[in-house]
Amino acid sequence: MNFKKFFAKNKLLVLAFVFALALQVFFLLTLPYPVVPDIFERVRVTEYLLENGSFPSFDPLIAPNGIYYLYPPLVDLFLALGSIVFFSSPIIVWKILSFVFFAVFLFFCIKFSEKYLVKNQQALMVFFLAFAPVILRRFVSYVAETVGLGFFAILFFLISKKKFWFAGLVLGVIGLIHFRTFFTTISILGFFALFSIARKNKEDFFGSLKTIFFGIVLCSPFYLVNFSKIIAISPFTNPFVGDNIFTALGFLGVPLLLFALLSIPFLKKSKFDSLLVSLIVVPLLFLSGVLFSDKPFVFAYREGVFLVLPLAILAAFSFSKIWLLLKKHYLQTIAIIILFVLFSFFFVTPKSGFSSDDEKVINYLNANVPKGELVLSDYIFDYWLEYSGFSIVAGPFIERRPDAEQRLFLLNDFFEGKNSMVLQEFSPKCIVFRNREPKKDFTADFEEVFVSGKNSVYCRE
Repeated sequence: MNFKKFFAKNKLLVLAFVFALALQVFFLLTLPYPVVPDIFERVRVTEYLLENGSFPSFDPLIAPNGIYYLYPPLVDLFLALGSIVFFSSPIIVWKILSFVFFAVFLFFCIKFSEKYLVKNQQALMVFFLAFAPVILRRFVSYVAETVGLGFFAILFFLISKKKFWFAGLVLGVIGLIHFRTFFTTISILGFFALFSIARKNKEDFFGSLKTIFFGIVLCSPFYLVNFSKIIAISPFTNPFVGDNIFTALGFLGVPLLLFALLSIPFLKKSKFDSLLVSLIVVPLLFLSGVLFSDKPFVFAYREGVFLVLPLAILAAFSFSKIWLLLKKHYLQTIAIIILFVLFSFFFVTPKSGFSSDDEKVINYLNANVPKGELVLSDYIFDYWLEYSGFSIVAGPFIERRPDAEQRLFLLNDFFEGKNSMVLQEFSPKCIVFRNREPKKDFTADFEEVFVSGKNSVYCRE
């Protein structure tokens, strides 16, 4: 390939792609601590895998008597292989893999969008993707969803090219990476099949069924062996399904949502088809669960991440149409300035979920509290505590327990100063208060033993 000719034809798209990658590298290098706590669990499992040559099947550190451990194996296997290849610790390798999967996700989003957008529109799509808060947050963290999204983009690129058997292979891989991405992908493909048969498109109908069938067959050994555990933790049989901490605006961002909505008047003249419609409708149906749930712990908001690709395509399409309608150069310049201001004003910088004060607390506990002792803290910090070898009340994969929701309510009530029932229920050795003042009558049996910033540690004999 003649790079000069390619760059001349795709200058804006190449620059957008490089800018997005550079933005990701900047955050990966400058964030001192993980953005999300999941990485502690991924590293813990990977270290176990490297040391023992097998995956853990039981987690003894969830009080009082542990839980069965179950997670699709490929995420931790990638991290373990990366540690071997790069001769480095999993903590360093997860940043490398986060960048790799972001590049994969972005590249195949571009390839998928070729069906709907021209080159300059694709460049706009890359900017909308790169500035979406959920993408910024997710891809600076090596979590299963990050890896799953990379393969999600590959799969729908293959579907758009009618490569249904290859797409089935990718679906099988997704099934061994991330439960939610697997289930959502199958749901989208199922909707696409129904849509296709309604439009008398037999090729897409049977192709989608081939993909679903082949993908399920490939990962079925894992699911059949672990069937009883999977049923116990599914969102249909377990009330705990994740903390609803995002709004639609906070998750997807104002520019993306605004320009995606502005595409509606232009849709009649678009190339959009039933595949893109399926990519929008199914996650929206799941996302609507937030609106109809009366529980503070709902799973549906996470489906918003699957909307980013189709919404970015719509947003890029609508902005380019608005640009053409403006005609005059000064109006087009104003439109660019408005878009730049929106990206700048609503830019959500990924922030570390932890601080140096948190690290000092961990160092104190490591030096002064025996491993295996129960330490009470908030749900997020529990990930780091468990990684350090302490028993916890709630944390990684707590949904494996039928009392998961009750535990979270007990923790929440305690740290909000409502009641101390969690102390009677679990009798912890120490309590870690992060960025909050402890309620004195709750800690009467405990002595303050360490303070760092707004963090404090209380322990008892």
